Amino acid sequence: MFAWLKRTSTRPATALAMIGPRAADAVLFQGASEPAIAGETGTVTRLNGRTVVVGDAGAEAAATRAAEQAGALLEFIAAPIDALPFESGTFHIVVTPGVSNWPEERRASRLAEAVRVLQPGGRLILIEAGPDRGLFGRLSRPPALEAGTLTGLLLAAGLVAARCLAEADGVTYYEARKARE
Repeated sequence: MFAWLKRTSTRPATALAMIGPRAADAVLFQGASEPAIAGETGTVTRLNGRTVVVGDAGAEAAATRAAEQAGALLEFIAAPIDALPFESGTFHIVVTPGVSNWPEERRASRLAEAVRVLQPGGRLILIEAGPDRGLFGRLSRPPALEAGTLTGLLLAAGLVAARCLAEADGVTYYEARKARE
């Protein structure tokens, strides 16, 4: 009768399928807004790979808790997402949640930074959550950017083959690939 009160989310599992990490991959989460998804990714990369979350220091506890709940290895680095503290070409996959929440004037520079740390041939995954369907959900989140706008941002950042992967549970997943040199 009140099924919506007990709503269980399949979001981390769906996101993990969209990200598609492998055991030896190095995966970066550019921002700490999706700790459960980062934790699930860490269960795949384990010891042979690496899952890193970069965000502000206040998000470290949530990321650590998500990793413990998932039984995963996860690194947290407190740093600005505009100036990632990594060498160029460090990661196989960069996951960027919530571009719609970023200030418009910083979107291009943040995506350029994600592309910089991505290996040639690597994938960038955008996770865009739509507004919650709850009573105050539409007021608490800005509207998501249009698909064409997001794929345009990815292409402008120097990525190729940008596309919408899927939409599930009110979340839209986009991917683009860095050109092989």
